[in-house]
Amino acid sequence: NAQLMFNPRVIFAMARDGLFFRFVTYVDTGGTPVYAVMITALTSIAMILTNTYSKLSDIATFFFVLGYASAFA
Repeated sequence: NAQLMFNPRVIFAMARDGLFFRFVTYVDTGGTPVYAVMITALTSIAMILTNTYSKLSDIATFFFVLGYASAFA
């Protein structure tokens, strides 16, 4: 899913700018933000197990469509 590839980069950028925990800025030799990927994966797993992922997906879709409509309308 594109969200699982995009979200770690956002978390990494927030950490790099000082808006999130500093340890998240660690990248491996290939340039992958390891801790940001792990945070995203663990959060997704927790939301799936607690059955709250569909609600988050609905909210994210709403704001995506709202943002798209406001930018291109």
